[in-house]
Order: sequence, then C-alpha cells, then structure tokens
Amino acid sequence: MRFTRSVSRLFRHLHLLALVAATLAAATGQPPDVSNLSLRATGAFRFDDLDFVLVHFTPEWSQTAQGRARAESGYPRREGTTWETRGTLSIRGSAAPLSFRQRVTPLDSQSFRADYLATHPEGAPTQELALQVTLPLELVAGKTVVLDGTPHVLPPEFGGRTVLLEPAARARTLSLPSATGTIEISGVFGLLVQDQREWKQEAYTVRIRFPLPEKRLRQAGLEVSLRHAPWRSTPVSLQAQANRGFHDEVPGDSQGGWTDQGPANDLAGMTPGKLNAAGVTFDIIDPAANDGRAALVLGRPGRDGVPQAATIPVSGRPVWRNLYLLHAGAWLPADGQPVGALRIRYADGSESAHEVRANRDAGNWWSPVTLANGAVGWTGENASCPVVGLYVSRFPLEEKPVTGVALEGAGTSLWMIAGMSGSPDDLVPFRPAVPLVITPGEEWAAWEHSVEIEPGGVFDFSFLADAPAGKHGPLVATPPGHFEFAGRPGERVRLWGVNLCFSANYLEPDEAERLAARLAASGYNTVRFHHYDRDLVAKGKRSHDFEPAQLERLDVLFAAMKRHGLYVNIDLFTLRGFGADEVAAMGIDPADDIRNQFKALVPISEEAFTIWKRFAERLLSHRNPHTGLTWAEDPALIGICPVNEDTLAAWVDRVPTIRQRYEEAFSAWWKNASSREKTGGDRETGFNLFLHERQIASDARMHAFLRSLGVTALLTGANFHNTQALAFVREHYDYVDNHQYWDHPQFPEKRWALPFGFSQGSAVRAAAQTPRGLMPARLWGKPYVVSEFNYVRPNRYRAEGGVLMPAYASLQDWDGIYNFEYASSRASAVAGGVTGTFAIADDPVGLLADRVGALLFRRGDIAPAKHAIGYAVQAPGAFGARERDFPAIFSRLGLVARIGSGTGTPDDELANHGLDAVVTAPDTVSPETAGGRIYRADEALARRLETAGVLPPGSIDGTGTRFVSDTGQIELRPKEGAMKVVTERSELVALPAGQEIEGARVTVKNGKTFGTVSVVSIDGKPLAESGRLLVMHLTDALPTGMRFAHQDRRLLEARGRAPHLVEAGDVEIGLRLDASRAWRGWVVDATGKRQRETTLVRQGDAWVLSARTVTDKGTHFAYEITTE
Repeated sequence: MRFTRSVSRLFRHLHLLALVAATLAAATGQPPDVSNLSLRATGAFRFDDLDFVLVHFTPEWSQTAQGRARAESGYPRREGTTWETRGTLSIRGSAAPLSFRQRVTPLDSQSFRADYLATHPEGAPTQELALQVTLPLELVAGKTVVLDGTPHVLPPEFGGRTVLLEPAARARTLSLPSATGTIEISGVFGLLVQDQREWKQEAYTVRIRFPLPEKRLRQAGLEVSLRHAPWRSTPVSLQAQANRGFHDEVPGDSQGGWTDQGPANDLAGMTPGKLNAAGVTFDIIDPAANDGRAALVLGRPGRDGVPQAATIPVSGRPVWRNLYLLHAGAWLPADGQPVGALRIRYADGSESAHEVRANRDAGNWWSPVTLANGAVGWTGENASCPVVGLYVSRFPLEEKPVTGVALEGAGTSLWMIAGMSGSPDDLVPFRPAVPLVITPGEEWAAWEHSVEIEPGGVFDFSFLADAPAGKHGPLVATPPGHFEFAGRPGERVRLWGVNLCFSANYLEPDEAERLAARLAASGYNTVRFHHYDRDLVAKGKRSHDFEPAQLERLDVLFAAMKRHGLYVNIDLFTLRGFGADEVAAMGIDPADDIRNQFKALVPISEEAFTIWKRFAERLLSHRNPHTGLTWAEDPALIGICPVNEDTLAAWVDRVPTIRQRYEEAFSAWWKNASSREKTGGDRETGFNLFLHERQIASDARMHAFLRSLGVTALLTGANFHNTQALAFVREHYDYVDNHQYWDHPQFPEKRWALPFGFSQGSAVRAAAQTPRGLMPARLWGKPYVVSEFNYVRPNRYRAEGGVLMPAYASLQDWDGIYNFEYASSRASAVAGGVTGTFAIADDPVGLLADRVGALLFRRGDIAPAKHAIGYAVQAPGAFGARERDFPAIFSRLGLVARIGSGTGTPDDELANHGLDAVVTAPDTVSPETAGGRIYRADEALARRLETAGVLPPGSIDGTGTRFVSDTGQIELRPKEGAMKVVTERSELVALPAGQEIEGARVTVKNGKTFGTVSVVSIDGKPLAESGRLLVMHLTDALPTGMRFAHQDRRLLEARGRAPHLVEAGDVEIGLRLDASRAWRGWVVDATGKRQRETTLVRQGDAWVLSARTVTDKGTHFAYEITTE
C-alpha cells in the first residue's frame, strides 16, 4: 500500500511538471523540436545554416525585412506543437504597418510546415512579398538548385543577376543545397533566384513569392513545408589497425605519434569523437582508450617503424556509392606520383582499385590547399606550422556489398589516415570554388608605387653608410662570435641587406650605380648576389664557360656596390646548368633534377668536385677591371657559401641513383669497426652520421681550395635546416648561415608554376615561428647570419615581419640579415614591379617594412637579451633520426633570452661560453643527475629556469599566451595575435582588428583591419627628445587582378598587374611627445617625400594621429612628424 501511494504521488508530480513545462513553453514561445532549426522572436529563422526571412518590396523596390519587425505583446508563443509569432513591418510610403502572423508546426524531427498571413488595412502598394532565403556564395556556388526535378546551376562566376525566374504561383517543389545536405521546400508559390554580386554581396537569394492577386496588398498567405535531408555517411572503425597516436613525444624514435617529428610538429590538436569534415562524418579514435593509437600511418618497407599495408574490415556488408578518407601525406613525391593505393573488396569476391596520388588526392599535412580530389576537411596548428590539416577525398564504389578496404603505401612517403567513412549518397566534399579577385573599391585602392628614396626625406637612411666597402680591411670573426673589420678592431659590425637574383645582377652601368645608391640610402650595408650563376654561364656551354658581357655587368655591379659601402656575399653554386659532357662525367640522371643531384654528388664524386672547382677559380681569380682587384682578394667580398643549400640529409633520398651511390660508399665505411662503435651498431644512425662526416670532409676540401686562391672572405656552408646534427658540421665554418621563410609557397600541381598554395597564417600567432625556428641553430663562438628570410606575399599578415625580424634578431644578437629578395629581374631592380613572389621591390608592404628593420638592427635600438641559454647537442643521439630538430620547448626560450647550441658536454658548454644555463635532451640527463645549471628539455623547463632566476618571473606564461624578453622591450601574445616592441628610440606593434596596445610613449587603437605600426626616431635621439619621427602604418597591398581560387586566399591562380592596391585600414596613434613643442605632421609617399600636411590633435597627454590607409585624397602608409 505504501509503495502504491508513492507511485501515485510520483505520477501526480510528473503530470504537474509536464503541465508547468507546457505552460512555460507556451509563455516563452519555445521553438519546435526540429533538428538544425533556430527561430527568432520576429519569425526569421535559420535551417541548416540557411537564413530565411519575410521580405516586402514596394513598387519602387524599397525593401523591408522581417529582421526589423516588432513582435506583438505575448508573442512568440506556443499552442501544442505549433509555434506562433505576430508582428508588424513598417513600409515606406504607408502610414499603417503591414501586420503578419507566422506559424511553425513540426512534421517530424527533420521537417516542419510554415504558414504566413499578411494583412494591411488600406492595401499596401506592393511589388513583391516573399520568404527570402540567403545562400552564401562560399557554401553553394557551383552547386544546383532543383525545381520540380530540373537542376539549375548556381554559377561560380557572375553572369547576370537572374539565375532562375518562375513568376507564376503554382504547386512546386524546390531543393536547395545547405550546409549538411539539402532543404526541400514544397507549396504553391512563384520563384526568383538572384545573384547578389550585382549589388556587391557574396551570396545568392531565393525568393519564394506569395501569390498576390493585385498590387495593393490587403491580405496574402503562403504555406510551405520544409524538410532537411542530411547527407548520409557511416564511419568505418580503424581502431584495430591504428598504429600511431596524434601526439609524438620523442622525434625520430620510430614509434609514438603521427609523423614521428616530436611534440613541436604533431597532430595533438585533433579532438577524438565524431567529426564532420566537409560534410562527411568520421569517427576519430581516442588514443587514451586505444593504447595510444589513433591513426593508421603507412610508410616505406623497413623504414619509419610503420607498416606498408593494412586491411580494414567493414561490417554489415553495406552498399555504398562512395568511400571517403580523412588523410594526408608527408614527404610526398612529385605531383601526380602515387602515395598509396586502396582496394575495395566486395562480398561477391571481386575488387575495385584506386590510386592515391600526390597533390591530387592527398596533399602535405602542412599548409593544406584544396586539391582536385582533396577538400581541406580539418585544420589545426602546431608549434612548427600555423596551419596543419587533413583532406577529405572521395573514391567511387561499385554498388554492391562491401566487406573490406585494403590500403598500401607507395614510394618513400608517409600516408596518414585518421578516418574512413562510406556513403550511399553522391556527397561531394568540396566547398565550391568562389574566386577572389583583388579589385579597386571600398576595401582596396590604388597605391603609387616607387622604390626610390627622396634625398633628405624621412626614408633616407644614407647617414648609416660607411663607403667605400673594404676601406677597413677584410671582415673577420671574433672569438665571442661576432663580426668586425681587421682594420678597425673592437668595433662591432652588424649587417642588414638584400638578395639580388637572376637578371637583377646584370644591369647597365648607370642602372647599377642608381641601384647601389638607393640600397645604401635604404639603410642596407650588404647585398647577396644569388642565382647569378644561371645567367653567367654561356648557353649550351660547360658550367665554367662564362658569357663575357655578363661577367662585365657583374663586375660593374660589384664595383658600384663597393663604392656605396655595400659588402658582397655570394654562393659558388645555385642554379647554373651543365654541359652534356659534364652531366655524363658525373653520372647524373638527366631525367631528374640535375642541380639537386649535383649538390649531393660534390662530397662523393671527384668529377663533381672538379666541375665545382673550375667555376670557383674562373670567377674568383679573374681581375675586376672596375676595382683593380680579383674577387678573391677584394675585402668588399665578405662571405662565400661554396654550394647553396647543400645540406646532405635533405638531398640524399631525392633520387634513387644518388641514394644508391651513398649506400655503396656507406657500406665501405660501415665495415670499419670504429664506425660501428660510434653509433652502438645501429645501421640507420650510422648512415646519418656517415652523411654528416662526408659533408664535413667535403666542406674542408672546398674551403682549402678557396683559400689556395687567396680568398679573404669568410666561409660557410650547409645554409638551410635547423637540425641538431648540423652543429657538428657548422662548427668548422667561419660563420653559421641559415634560411627560413614564413608562408613559403606550396606547389599543388607543379614546382614553381601557378597555382601556389599559402597557409595565410600569422607568424605572431605561431609564437614567432619565423624567426624562432632559426634560434637554436646559432653556435656559440660563431657569428650568425640569416642570408635568406622573407614573410612572403600574398600572406595577409606579412607586415609582421617588419616587427618580428628586427626585434628577435636584435634580442638574439645575431650578426647579419638578408631579405630574400629585393628583386629577381632587371626591370624590378631598376624601377620596382608587381609580379614577384618574394621581391620586396614588387611589394609595397615588404619594401617599407624592411627599410625600418635595417635601421633598427644596424642602429641597435633593440637590446640583446641579458641571459644566454645553450643546448648541448650530443652524439649519437643527434644522429638517431635523419633530421632531428631541436625541441620546441627550447626554441621558445629564445623569445626571452639568447639561445644557441654547441657540441660539447653540458659542463664544457657552460665553462666555454659564459652561459647562464645549458639544456640537453631528456634522455641525456635524468632528473636525479641534472643539477647546477644543467636542465632537461621537458615541459617543466621554463618553470624551472624561472625558479632558478635564469629567466625573469612571468616572462613565459604557463599557458603559452605571453612571452616577455628579459630586457622588457619585447612582449609577444600569440593567442591574441599581438606584439609590441618598446625602446627609447622606437616603438612597434602588430595587432589584430579592434585591439589596443600601449607602449611607453605610443598608444595604438586599431580599427577594422590587421596592421602594424612603427614609430621611429629619425634623428637618433630618444622619442622623448627627438624632433623628427617616422610613423608607419601597414596593412596589406596586392596587385590589381591578383586572383585566388577561394575567398580564403590560400590558392593563388594569377599574379595580377599594376597598380598595387592598398587594403583599407584605420588606426589611432597616440604620441606622448614634449607638450611644450609645436608638432606638425605630413603624409609621405613611398619615397619619403612629403605630400600634404595632416592634423595632429591634442588629447590628454598625447598628440593623436588618425591614420587611414585609404582616404579620398589617396592611399597612405607613412607619415613624418616634426617640430618644424
């Protein structure tokens, strides 16, 4: 009895709760329970990411939309399952508003009925009343709307405003593409589908017209049913076959996660669970519940610690039309070459097969771009790359029961599969290609481009020049690891310059003179002649047969640079060709890349070394008639790299015949017992050590030959990559040289041919990856030079480079910086241009940013870090992988303190280089034995260094959201995308739209566009005392007609033409200057010449400059502020 009464009371309570819930639903207008439907109080609604709204047009096409409606008191409300709202719309030309009633009644979990009644007491003049649907261009362009079974394509390119017009109201069924399927609309209505690009809107509109008996609306109704038909896809479990996790703890150990490149370069950002990628559902495995395994990674036989093949069983014998993979590749072969293959097995014993090809079906997981059969389905980031991602690819099936899928890798790539799914639908996982073309308008306006410098103008930095170059004798390296001149001991030399490439090195005498004078006035004191050897060698001749006229032009350029105080740096091999007899003598495969084969052959081929020698001797031993000296003896030649970018570990696997020749040489080396002892008998480690020893021997041979020619220049080599093992190679050089780019182009179809792919990531948000990635490779006791860097156009954030590079190169106390490049053609070098990918002479943003970088670095505005922390590189661990990078946790210390590396023991590194601390690999020193100033490279590293007082408290935020240099001058906030540099003579910021940053004497409030701001004293005095300032505000600039395949700017299809267009941006710059002085401001052009006076407004304790890059008077990037 007691139990019965309890149950009775329980049912009464439940009934009461149900009544309360129903009452609340009615009172609050709780929307009906339909998936992917959201309703506003006004009645406007969203269904699977498409927006629906009631619209009214007068005969004059004046529009009123439901979003402006006023809901009546008590509405919306719910009666049973029906949701209802009532409201009014004000109509132009009518005193009384239009009243409407809207009801929404669910039919099932995927569909509902919507009925409308609109009334007006006087009869409102009406051209059209409709339920309007907005179809975003990015979502639907190129897809179809289907009206009564007939498809109509929504054109990707604008071809006119009207796509489809059916004015008569009759029973119709309309299907629209939506975010995750289709929306089917049935009812009696007329129809207009319109391309809104006619009115500068990136969308189509579909107007489902109310039947209107006359042009004066007294009463009109519409009833339609709407159904969402989602795409169907069923995930296939990879749980049993998965062999790698997403996170990798130790690089190069042939186990762990993803591509085995360590925690700085893995896929740890992937979240387990259901993932909708490009409309396809995948099941992402939780590695914590699967023994650390979450992805299937296939590779080459016997390498990488992964299998070459795997078979995935498919349960239930489903019948699918398509199979989808969520996947990517690493170390991909040439475009179109196989990455792998899959074979689909059917219940009847038959199979169908598909090849997976590079950059058609699977692309590199770094900086992904849309491929022919590879939609970018998921993106994330890691410490090494701002955008990593996975592709969704579709493979058609025969429509019969599937029992399994066999996958097999091909070649030397890694093929990483994170998900698999099947579908009975023809789901196309590609967002339509909606091109973006840069054209003049509200957001982009023409810029008058010039590379010249106005004498005496605010960009004239000729006061830095010390001409002629060489007057202080040869450049020498000092024991602390910096530069000075032999004839001026004790005076530090810093270099900032540019690269000249291809025909930019071959000018007429008057052109060379003007270029040298301009570069000196821009603040540069060095230039690197690069890729000059391609055009120096006579066509069809041997690689040391020079074209006399070209050699004369190169000598003229050298002499002009010398006269104006610019020192010259060169390589002795980059891109020149070879005669047929030379190719045959070296045994090079002419069907493959001859130049890269040559780089790999010099250390092991006597013929290749001899060919290299002939060119070097021919160039360096000839006498320049314009200087009276041979290049070898001229002190204006300060640096030589014998072979550009010849790091052996990067080239030896590129061509099978080259690999075989190295294997043969290695076999002989491996037979020596002492060789095996060095690596504990591990053959792979031994091969890596062998490569580096061959590079050391080859470098020594080339350097000895150059010295035999009387070369006085400093010598280097292995000038790209940042691996630990290279420390053993680079310690033999006079100085260390290195290269790094931000957003270097990718080549989804053909190398160095459009289209180019770009990540469009922010270097600031990537914790200054460029230049941070370069920092560990500096060797203590050696000058450090970066002879190639660039923040590459068309990256939208590349103006950051003008803040990042001078700031951190100065903090690290580096010795030489070269922007790659100034120009790659004669025309661009002489007058600037438009089309260069890397050329700052063709890029207003890069050109102006680099000028300021040169001034700040050479003048020493930004102080070197107070503390120095080294990394003790230890063998054989450094050779345990082909290219073992430094831990990212160590490189991030470089945002606070000076960092570098060496090959001594931790104790020796501390004793020999005056370091505050030494870091080494976790497996080199245990927590128990680590002590004193020796630390493990683990997640607790920064915290322990702060506790020990090596780093200032709070200099590295525990969440990685803030880094402050130990000088206090540089603050980086990666997650905000913001940064500031504050010195006595200059303040610089990079900041996203809508943010504000305050320095010591400068406050910046940014408007609608990302930008950078630099405030620099030109007279060399502190900002508090200076009477002349340069203020620069950079957004973006791109050529007219530059075309991208998509709105995200990740795939460049056309370079564009003149003029350059500047992106509109606005910023308020507060300058806390001496209030007792009268300040004036001028807008200046690209040359630094004053154009017109601008207003400075006194607000509180600051003068405020309202800077806008686009105004009705022109486009502006820079200002001169003076006390005149």
